[in-house]
Amino acid sequence: APHHRPARCRAGLYPGTLSTHPAANGDIARAIEYYLMVWTIAKETGDNSAEVQACNSLGMAYRKIGNYPKAIEYHDFRLALVHKKGDKKGTAETYLSLGLCYYSMARYHKAVAMFEHCLEFSDDAVLHGKASDSLTRAQSMVALINRQGQHYVDHLAN
Repeated sequence: APHHRPARCRAGLYPGTLSTHPAANGDIARAIEYYLMVWTIAKETGDNSAEVQACNSLGMAYRKIGNYPKAIEYHDFRLALVHKKGDKKGTAETYLSLGLCYYSMARYHKAVAMFEHCLEFSDDAVLHGKASDSLTRAQSMVALINRQGQHYVDHLAN
C-alpha cells in the first residue's frame, strides 16, 4: 500500500515558523513534538524542504527554551542540508541562528565566526544588517573578555 504521509507534508502540514504553528499556542514542548514528527516524516519521504524547515523550527524552539546545545544540533543539520543544495540565503540564515546560540552560551569567539560566515553568504540587506549588529556585539564581548583577562594577568604580576 502506498504511503500517504508525504502528501500531508507536501500539502502544508507544517507551517513556516514556530510562531505561526497553529497547534502550538505557545506550548514549546508541543511544538517540538510536532516538528520532530514532521522531521521524521520528511526524512522518510525525502522531502528536503520539509526537513530543512523542521530543523529550523526545532532549532528555534530549543533556543527559545534555552537548550542551546540541542538548538545547535538542529541548526547544524539544517546547515548541512542547505549548504548541500547551494542555498546561500538558507546558509546565511543558519549561520546567524548558530551565532545567536553561541552568543547566548557566552562562546563569543565561536559566535564571531558564525556571524562572519553569515556575512559571507548573505545577499539580503536585512539579514546582513542583523549579522553585522550581532557580529559587533560579539566582537565587543571578546574585546571585553580580553581586557579583563589582561587586567587579571597584570594584577597577578604585581
